[in-house]
Amino acid sequence: MCLIILRTCANSPIIRYHAHIGGQYVDGLRGPLLINDVNAPYRGIDTEYTLTLSDLYHTEAPSLINYYQSTDNANQNNGAEPVPNSGLINEAQGGNYPMVAGKKYLFRIINMGAFAPFYLQFDQHDMTVVEIDGVYTTQTTVSQLFVTVAQRYSVIVTAKSDSTKNFAIKASMSTDMFNPTIIPATFNTEVSAYLVYNSAAALPAPLTISPLPFDDSVFTPYDQQAALEPVTMPIQMTISFGTNQNGQFRGYLNGIDYIPQKVPTLYTAMNAPLTQVNNPSIYGTNSNPYVLPLNAVVELTLQNHDSFAHPFHLHGHNFQVISRTSGGPDFPINIPAGAPMRRDTVQVMSDGSVTIRFKADNPGIALFHCHIEWHVEAGLTATFIEAPTELQAAKLYIPVSHRDVCDVQGILRKGNAAGNSKNYLDLSNANIVAETDMWGYVSLDPRRKLS
Repeated sequence: MCLIILRTCANSPIIRYHAHIGGQYVDGLRGPLLINDVNAPYRGIDTEYTLTLSDLYHTEAPSLINYYQSTDNANQNNGAEPVPNSGLINEAQGGNYPMVAGKKYLFRIINMGAFAPFYLQFDQHDMTVVEIDGVYTTQTTVSQLFVTVAQRYSVIVTAKSDSTKNFAIKASMSTDMFNPTIIPATFNTEVSAYLVYNSAAALPAPLTISPLPFDDSVFTPYDQQAALEPVTMPIQMTISFGTNQNGQFRGYLNGIDYIPQKVPTLYTAMNAPLTQVNNPSIYGTNSNPYVLPLNAVVELTLQNHDSFAHPFHLHGHNFQVISRTSGGPDFPINIPAGAPMRRDTVQVMSDGSVTIRFKADNPGIALFHCHIEWHVEAGLTATFIEAPTELQAAKLYIPVSHRDVCDVQGILRKGNAAGNSKNYLDLSNANIVAETDMWGYVSLDPRRKLS
């Protein structure tokens, strides 16, 4: 795992870098990127620690993707997602965090997994939350966190006043979405680490934790930013799953499953005629495109028609959570008046909805997607083309290395989604259906390979 630290005054303390192609981040192309903000609104921290959570698969992602997106999986398992073998803390199990009595520690917590949310608890130590997804919050103390895929938390943990014993940290996977018929032979939902006050003392027995009701709307932003007004661009989306014309089990937003186009959306936006650049159709129907005018206040309401919860993530912005249905007694919701929770990944409850707002003030291409990596591969993604007129005016420089990557792979860099640079309204050659052999690996049932 590579750790990158920057010194800046930016208000984005935790970022997770990772790939989204072929499940590469599932296989290890991922890591934390931490920003040391000299103006952070908390003081007295003696030491900082990084604590990453991830789910471990014993089979490489491309084979898992191919089976997940196969007709065999659609027919036999109703399109069930691959189930991990175990959990990891900092890409390992049984790690130690040295503690000194009376000191204050800042733990930067990141779920870098592909699928599983985690319940996280420090034995006999509370956590004071000071930041979520790069947004500073008013300080709120909790005994347990629920951290879904892609979410981040910074918490302050105050050490005990003496060093006579050590304490366990426990992360326990939520298994609500795991299909019991494809549980691997080697399977463990819990992983431990330790707060070590005394290296000569014995480590404690693994901690047993029970899920507690969790409402992340209590974490209101430190800057107390009020709800954005007025809304100038309302968007409605629905989440659903079903089989496509090839019999693959796919994820749909408004009935559309995302398919990569012949020309990446950024290149289309940079090269299209000004008369067409704001026309969403040139980006291809199956890129699920939405053109956002500069400084529009976007209000997106997402209706989940699936019986499972989904962590939805927006690139390029933190959004305000204006409203959300609860997830029953385990996940109540009580969004306070005034300053709504602000973050970039929100759990949309099963058969529920969420309404978010953000200002379109970052020209470029921003994906909005479920951050379960299997659902990214299944097409549960939309594309926001943000202020494309202003994007063109900025005359961005694309590095030679980026262009070379496209050229080596035969990916076009000019034209509409279909690669047509003469008539941007001609989409007759656009990609409209997912590949049946997505990453060139033999489609094996993962149950045959997992041990």
